[in-house]
Order: sequence, then structure tokens, then C-alpha cells
Amino acid sequence: MIQASTKQKVLLIGWDAADWEHITPLLEEGLMPTLDTLINRGVMGNLATLQPILSPMLWNSVATGKFADKHGIHGFIEPDPVNGGARPYTSTSRKCKALWNILTQRGLRSNIVGWWASHPAEPIKGTVVTNAFGGVKFDPEKGWSIPKGTVHPAENGPKLARFKVFPNELTEAHILPFIPDAAKIDQQKDERLISFAKVLSDNASIHAVATALMESEPWDFTAVYYDGVDQDDGDPLLRPRLRIRLTAPARYTAGTCRPRGLAPAVWNICDGGTRRQARRTHLWRELDRCRADRPDAVRRSDRRRYGRPAVA
Repeated sequence: MIQASTKQKVLLIGWDAADWEHITPLLEEGLMPTLDTLINRGVMGNLATLQPILSPMLWNSVATGKFADKHGIHGFIEPDPVNGGARPYTSTSRKCKALWNILTQRGLRSNIVGWWASHPAEPIKGTVVTNAFGGVKFDPEKGWSIPKGTVHPAENGPKLARFKVFPNELTEAHILPFIPDAAKIDQQKDERLISFAKVLSDNASIHAVATALMESEPWDFTAVYYDGVDQDDGDPLLRPRLRIRLTAPARYTAGTCRPRGLAPAVWNICDGGTRRQARRTHLWRELDRCRADRPDAVRRSDRRRYGRPAVA
């Protein structure tokens, strides 16, 4: 057995809906220094996606190294064999081992946070916080309410629930950097800020749990999934948030995921292909100004092919 002090940790960051075409201008502006450091110290490239482009299917292919016909997660919902109707795909529907199951068999510890179709939490060596963590609630009289199967080990549920960020905890200091024109929205008639606050608080919760686990628990492998960039509704008033959503994960997510001890190998990947680009073109057009603002710069876009990112 390798001694713990010399083990190489691996951090896998799932960053849904990011691609080089939109990351590159932000790198040129110096707005993503952590990602830039990862690129300069490691390698980068493009990932081909699979069809159909359905996040639960793709992220389980990442976790298992197999196609959907082998791992069994084919999309967002499946028939509910207990209650009838449909339900979100669950971890019990996966037909093969994920990486964290294999690592458990090898005696290695993993943290799995927010991964698609990870609910209910599997009994691995380490900690699982499933994609049902958004359902955690708090009642001043009754305390924490945690959906069954959200956390493994279950006894750690109340401790990790404390890292849940609720939309009503967000202030203008949190909202304005993403949406400078937030004050123009009449919240009595318009629920766009409410939906944005839900997305932001959910991703902040996932990030808080992941960083807490890496700082407080021994681990060999951590996988954490963020969907904030993918939650795009094409609303012009909310467009500035897309720019910040790209910079925030790289600046804060990778930047704060720095555990003590031996530096981990970091994999920052995205699942999608080029299909999404067509429906996002109107949003990303604003980001193209980043290149025009620096015509004298040696543009990274001249040296990089656009595509979905993989940074190691």
C-alpha cells in the first residue's frame, strides 16, 4: 500500500456548458487566473461529446468510462417501478461501477459532490453528497430536513447540511456582480431574480460542501459537478451573469479547491459538444468584444482550437 503522505490526489471538476470559444476571451482579459495557471502548468484539449447530449448520460459516461447502453443512465427521467409514473434517474439504475466504486475496492477514499444521478448515495469509502442536496431544508423549530439518501455516511448529513446556501440568504452584494441591472427588475411581477438566486445558491452550496470535505477529511479522489453555466435562459437583462458564471468557477472553484499536503492533479472538464452553441450564440456575442478590446494582444484564440474544455 502506498503511504498516505506520498499519494497523488486527483480532483475532477465537472463544469457543465463551458467551452473554449467563450473561455478564451476571458483568459485574454486576465479574468480567469486560476484556470490560466492550470493550463500553463498542465495540458489542455478538446473533448468530443456523445449523442444525445443529455447531462445525466454524459456525466455517467465520464464517471464509468462506458457508453449509456453499458452504464444504464439514458437521460433525465426513468419509469418509477415503485410509485408508477416517472422519476429522475438514480444511482441504483447504473449497471456498472463508477470510478469511486473501483477506488473503494482498492482501499482509496473519495468525495463525490453533486454528481448527476448519484442519488441515493452509495456506501463507498469516503463521502457522497448527491444531486438531491438542493432539497435540504431548515425549519427553526424542527431543525434540518435532509432527503433520505442524500448523504453517505448518513450521520454526516446534519454537519454537511450547515453548508447549504438558501436563496433568501443572498444579498445585493452577491447578486449585483452577476446582474448589474438587478434593480430594474420588479420582483412583484418578474420572477427572474428568484430563479437566478436559486441557481446561484445551489452552486454555492455544492462548492461549500466540496471545499469543506477536502479541507477536513482525508481523501484520494474528489469529483464535484457544477451546472451554473448551463442554467442559461437567454434573457438579455440577465446576460452579464454568463460572463461572471464562466469566471467564477475557475477563479473560485479551482482556486479554493486546494487541499493541504501534496498538490492534487486537477481535471476540469465539460460534457457537451457543439449543439448547444447555436442556441447560445446570441449570448456569447457580447463576449466577443473581449477580443476587440485588445487588438494588440497575442491572442490565445490564434493558438487554440475551440471546443469543449479538458484541462489537466
